[in-house]
Amino acid sequence: MSGAVRDLTTFQRWARRALPEGLVFLGPDPHHALGFFDLAPRLAIAAADRPPALVALEAMGARVWSPERLAAGGPGGAGAGPDAGEGEDEGGRGSAGLAAAPGFTAWLGSLAGPDSRPPPVAVFKPSHRLEQLAAAAGWQLLSAPAGLARRWENKVAFRERAAALGLHQPAGMVVDAAVGFAAVADGLGSPFVLQAPHGYSGARTLLVGDAEALQVARAALRAPRLRATAWVAGRPVTLNACVTAAGVAMSAPCVQVTGEAGLTRHSLGSCGNDWSWPGLAALDLTAYGRTVRVLGEALADDGFRGIFGVDFVQPLDGGEPWLIEVNPRLVASVSLHAQLELRAGRLPLAARHVMALLDPAADALPLDLHEGPLAGGQLILHNLGAGPRAWERSTGAGAWRGAAGGAEGSPACLIRQSPDDTCLLLPPPADRRVAGGAEWGRIQCPQGALDEAGAVRSDLLSAAAGLLAAGDWPTRAEVDA
Repeated sequence: MSGAVRDLTTFQRWARRALPEGLVFLGPDPHHALGFFDLAPRLAIAAADRPPALVALEAMGARVWSPERLAAGGPGGAGAGPDAGEGEDEGGRGSAGLAAAPGFTAWLGSLAGPDSRPPPVAVFKPSHRLEQLAAAAGWQLLSAPAGLARRWENKVAFRERAAALGLHQPAGMVVDAAVGFAAVADGLGSPFVLQAPHGYSGARTLLVGDAEALQVARAALRAPRLRATAWVAGRPVTLNACVTAAGVAMSAPCVQVTGEAGLTRHSLGSCGNDWSWPGLAALDLTAYGRTVRVLGEALADDGFRGIFGVDFVQPLDGGEPWLIEVNPRLVASVSLHAQLELRAGRLPLAARHVMALLDPAADALPLDLHEGPLAGGQLILHNLGAGPRAWERSTGAGAWRGAAGGAEGSPACLIRQSPDDTCLLLPPPADRRVAGGAEWGRIQCPQGALDEAGAVRSDLLSAAAGLLAAGDWPTRAEVDA
């Protein structure tokens, strides 16, 4: 299709030829698309509604579409049911629901060039229904096959896959309705972690410490077979990687913020990432790289190409990291990671994802390009209440110093627009209904979100609580009371 890509300049030259009509990002949460704005020559976004960040991006030249019934405050919310995640129906807000909505096909067709072909469509998470819609309408879906991704993402089946590959994972077992608490605790200890085959952001990952908790967890997870894993003490670490034509490229690791009471109601829920924590410099990347390469090569043998995320727990004594799971798709850290890599002066891993799916032979970059350290982090904010709430404030996106009043100065949505002494606030639009436990916004920081001890910065936790209070939403203290 075009010449070899060796740096940011040659990628931009390739993108102008390979993506003459730009790139479309389709999904319920347009914040996942922000990292592609400085990569694609003409980014277009189809989203359920227009949060302030998307309004700011549209003013910068992004082309935007939202279905009228949702953009105008129709049914659904940020998850139509409790803890709904991308790939579920979400009251029509999911990628497939958006692609099936009246007006999407016509809007996509309006972006077509002289050859009448619309731009390729990238998604956060593929699905069979989305593939059917793309095939029927004749547009290109830029993602790995949904069936392949779902097989690898299945947490119950992944234990067996990882064991067959000889990877270092905590002790575990598959639990069905006939297995009682004592049998699991005798084999794994107590407490242990119980997971449904599929979940999102820790919403279906529970810590079980007694027989009553197991009964409650089974009712909540609603699956005939569950994965039980021994609880291992340590720090959650995650990294992204990409299956390219030349091999597996791995990113620098980040701390995965998990179970922070002021940010998520789930004890093991994912609620942020941080690449700045000084302790990351002490990690043995050789051990991480070995696991990631084995996983990536197995995924490649199965036909996978593009970005995948891998979660670990790093033991506090500095031993070999425990492998937890793999997510063969874009993950919640990709958008900010791409912006931080651009800020560090290198071509992002996200660019290799696009090449891997469109023109694999173009990628001539070194596989270790992305392993250098980065600075920056984000907190992902969730509705801590049990039921849905409407975000009734009108809060802008932009540079922010922690005041509950919101962003200051001109609207902004990219980390490059946030001065080093500020953070970037990405709130929901006014009147958005957010399901209990679901994400409602993000705080992104050029200098990181954790302190030197690896704890979430106290000023950010206070600010998050202030935002909740100002929005007339429950804080964790009120939920616990």
